[in-house]
Amino acid sequence: SVVGEGSVFICDLHVVVADKNDSQEQIDLNDTTKISNYTKIAASSNKKSHLSLEAQKAPIKIMVVEDNKIVAQVLRDQVEELMPHALVTVHYRARDALAWVRASGVQMDLFLFDLSLPDSTGIDLAKKILKVQDGLPKIVILTGQTSEQRECVMQSGYITEYLEKPIVLSDMRLLLQRHLPYDRYR
Repeated sequence: SVVGEGSVFICDLHVVVADKNDSQEQIDLNDTTKISNYTKIAASSNKKSHLSLEAQKAPIKIMVVEDNKIVAQVLRDQVEELMPHALVTVHYRARDALAWVRASGVQMDLFLFDLSLPDSTGIDLAKKILKVQDGLPKIVILTGQTSEQRECVMQSGYITEYLEKPIVLSDMRLLLQRHLPYDRYR
């Protein structure tokens, strides 16, 4: 991105039309009560579930933090297409993402952070997330910046990977293959 000039993003959009008679239950990641009890609810539910048994036991959880709402939706759509059982939450500001992680207690499997957010950088957000997440979460920085930024980002020690935008579906597929269990997506 260049300040004052904007960005150009190229994406593939795939639309799935659901059957209106299908009663699949969707999980709202903004409802932290449902998430914290998700495994219990999914296992005890007699309702038709769109999740595999394995996904019910431990769904993959991914957070996208991107201030451009269109780009954020494209990233979410890509992840959901490749990992239909993943639980994806999207935030547009670093402070909202951090507050959600702290309040929910949900352990995310993968974070996708824009490098330049309105209230922080993806690197600073990564430092804060590492203080509240157990283990060592995988954090990927996404940016429209030049590859000169790559070295700076990777030297931070907090970042798992750096990926330049625009991110096409094939790039997202490879990213997920590198960082998440292979059998959890199609």
